Amino acid sequence: MNLRGTMNDYSFAAELAMERARHRALGGYARVTRAWEQISPGSYGRAQKLLGRRPEQRPDPAPLPEVGSVVEIDGIRMRIDPRMSEHNIRKLASGRHTKHERALLRGALRDDDRVMELGGGIGMVAIDCSRRLGGDRVVSYEPSPGMETLIRENYALNDVTPTLIMAMVGQHAGTRTFHVAEKFSRSSAHMSGPGTRPVEVPVKAFDDERARHRPTVLVCDIQGGETEFFGFADLSTLRMVLVEVHPDLIGTQGSLEVVRRIRAAGLKDVGRAGHSLLFRRD
Repeated sequence: MNLRGTMNDYSFAAELAMERARHRALGGYARVTRAWEQISPGSYGRAQKLLGRRPEQRPDPAPLPEVGSVVEIDGIRMRIDPRMSEHNIRKLASGRHTKHERALLRGALRDDDRVMELGGGIGMVAIDCSRRLGGDRVVSYEPSPGMETLIRENYALNDVTPTLIMAMVGQHAGTRTFHVAEKFSRSSAHMSGPGTRPVEVPVKAFDDERARHRPTVLVCDIQGGETEFFGFADLSTLRMVLVEVHPDLIGTQGSLEVVRRIRAAGLKDVGRAGHSLLFRRD
């Protein structure tokens, strides 16, 4: 590994570690102070006064968009679905949903690019790419079987027609257990638990799909599956790779291993926003 790559790794690892520590610290502090305030508001208030702090004024959260309504973000129209958690509705309505991925791709796509997206979610990235390139140059894979109607409705709201394939992409064709959550953003092939139900979903072989659709750009957001995928994926025909890593699922070392495997395929780091990283071949 060259010096620049090593320094980038240290920087990225440090950012991930600091972010996780900050979230843990802030989360713990918030839980303790809220519990104290609820159990003994008098002593909590006196302590705040002794510390010279005014009583905390928590702003009322903005009202949630109604289920079934349509919100518009950066010119993209998206339906609010009842299977979205409150957190994800707020994230979508505020423009934060896929913000990093869309920002990294916006100035990087070329007119002749063909995009393959793994983990289509509610369709926002595929819509944005289709507006830039045309739907005939975008293919998106989403394994969660109940998502198809919403994704296609979002495509229609934006008058785009990317190819949508309801399947996972893996090393070999077949089927695989996928854990469907009531709130669909928590669905994953790699996480089970309370509130999920297992279903068998089709798996398409990456090499077959790559040969069929001839992508130049790969977009990958597969909820912790990135370590497995980049362990076998042949990236030799790709001009660019955008990946969102999930250090909460695969750890800091797992995230760094994904980065190293992409670099080993001859692609260089050219952009980063949050946990999304963009790599490009010279």
